[in-house]
Amino acid sequence: MSRLSRREALRLAAATALGSAVAAAQNVRVFDVRDFGAVGDGSTLDTGAIQRAIDQAAAARGRPQVLIRGGKKYLIGTLVLKGGIDFHLADDAELLVSTNPSTTPAAASSRQRGRWPAHHRHRQPSTGGRANS
Repeated sequence: MSRLSRREALRLAAATALGSAVAAAQNVRVFDVRDFGAVGDGSTLDTGAIQRAIDQAAAARGRPQVLIRGGKKYLIGTLVLKGGIDFHLADDAELLVSTNPSTTPAAASSRQRGRWPAHHRHRQPSTGGRANS
């Protein structure tokens, strides 16, 4: 039985770690939101494109990653995140949340029926059991 020098042991450990990292990276499936139509100019609503990337990544096997590339500003409404995906904002990517209420699907569909969803209704502050005067 031969004995490894410290240098050989470190080299072997580094090679093993590198091999594991490469194998893990090979299992990652990247869903770039730009491939789904996201523009990232800060004024075009990118909600639909990003949601399509999220939905397809969630249905994929392996280690899916939704990639929001850096250097862009993506205007979004409501997104529904799913489990089992890596939602990755790269570098200096920014998500700008739209202030337009029509970009919120639940609110938009409720307004069409003439009512707001419960989480959008104004709540009266508690009076501690006393009647308001």
